[in-house]
Amino acid sequence: GLLDSPLWVDLPPFHGKGSGFRGQCQGVFAFAQVAHLGEECVQAHPQEQWKCIMGEYRMPHLRTPHFLVASQFDSFQLNENVGHRPSTLAERAYAEEFAARTRDVLGKLRAGDRGAIYSWACFDHATTLEDHAFEAGLCMGDSLHHALLQFLGDVEGDRRAWIDECEGFACGPGCPERRLSLGAAA
Repeated sequence: GLLDSPLWVDLPPFHGKGSGFRGQCQGVFAFAQVAHLGEECVQAHPQEQWKCIMGEYRMPHLRTPHFLVASQFDSFQLNENVGHRPSTLAERAYAEEFAARTRDVLGKLRAGDRGAIYSWACFDHATTLEDHAFEAGLCMGDSLHHALLQFLGDVEGDRRAWIDECEGFACGPGCPERRLSLGAAA
């Protein structure tokens, strides 16, 4: 499957108020009485089965072939956790901690025969819904479209992980927003 932005990261909100995405997952788990969690995930989290509906904890147990898209500066999660686009030094530091946590989680996933990972250091969310991001944005020199085609076997190549490594807020050199601000063609 094509999984666009499901990697919810278990990081408390910036201001320390509220329960964040952890609390949302716990609430949905309890309210909806979620039962289909996957045996392997339940075994990994027997006392905290709610984790099996949160991306950070569920993805390592996914067996279905998949192409995971996870922006390191996921705009939905950061807007929820900070309250707006991070702008102050402290908010940007929090966003960089979020990105590092995302890369750490991705580093533990098993890219290969069953899956591929596309994670650029951009401030966006649901990348496959936007033409400029799907076609013109780049991670490690490849567009999301090209990386997906490679995963599907429609173009040559054996890469299974595209993960930006850079420092600073939304620092990915191939981010559509960054490329436009630098005057690159999109």
